[in-house]
Amino acid sequence: MKVLIVGSSSMIGRHIGALLSKDHSVSYAGRKNADFFLDLELREDHFPAGQEFDVVIHCAADFGGEREDDFFRSEIVNVIGSLTVASISRKVGARHLVLLSSSSAYYSPGHPFFNAYALSKRHGDELVSLYSQKFGLTLTVLRPTQVYGTDNGYRIHQPLFYHIIDRAAQGEDVVLYGGNDAVRNYLHIDDLAGVVERVLQRRVVGTFPVSSHRDWALSEIAKTAFDVFGTQGRVVFDETKADISSLPAPDSASFYHEIGMIETVDLHQGINRIKVARSAL
Repeated sequence: MKVLIVGSSSMIGRHIGALLSKDHSVSYAGRKNADFFLDLELREDHFPAGQEFDVVIHCAADFGGEREDDFFRSEIVNVIGSLTVASISRKVGARHLVLLSSSSAYYSPGHPFFNAYALSKRHGDELVSLYSQKFGLTLTVLRPTQVYGTDNGYRIHQPLFYHIIDRAAQGEDVVLYGGNDAVRNYLHIDDLAGVVERVLQRRVVGTFPVSSHRDWALSEIAKTAFDVFGTQGRVVFDETKADISSLPAPDSASFYHEIGMIETVDLHQGINRIKVARSAL
């Protein structure tokens, strides 16, 4: 099978590509380190003609921000750019498009993390879904929770998670702001890549949340990290600061059942992999 991954600079895209390349031919499209140049900010399809792929996996995204320019850019990349990828999928004859979205697409006004990124991801999902229905493109939209891995680059989008691990690795106290022991849901990249592989194998179609099997309180994450690193720090709540908001995940149990998969990397294993990777440096 010939696979095109859009998002040549995406760590998630590269990890998925590494897994799929064991059995399939994988190419990348993006602005750098790519087989095909593609800039989704240009708002046009400049993908070269004459290429054929069986599957397109869209992993590129813009993460927005608070400035006016960020609002425009996130809509251009996450909405119009995603529509461009859907058009390219038809152009290259792909029989399946997998759109890697985000659990942020479930957020609505009033949610503590509702922002331009969340709204643009939902807009993109909905527009590509409508386009796919109209033009007969098989589409799967995956909305993963917070993704982490051994590569330090995941820290950019999960700073709190890696801060806790850093403190635990040094045996230092983990200070959590506020009095709320917020819950989060962290999904290891190996499991997300495995989900994509199963979706392609079974050609599962629809929009699905992809989460870890359970939410973890931040204090539980810290205690797990202390256990993995064999250190003795404490978890301290600084109630002079504002509470950290919880981010419980949508339940993915029925989806995992549909694709015949269970989560393979639990939190303890995932943090241990980070420990092993750091010790090898």
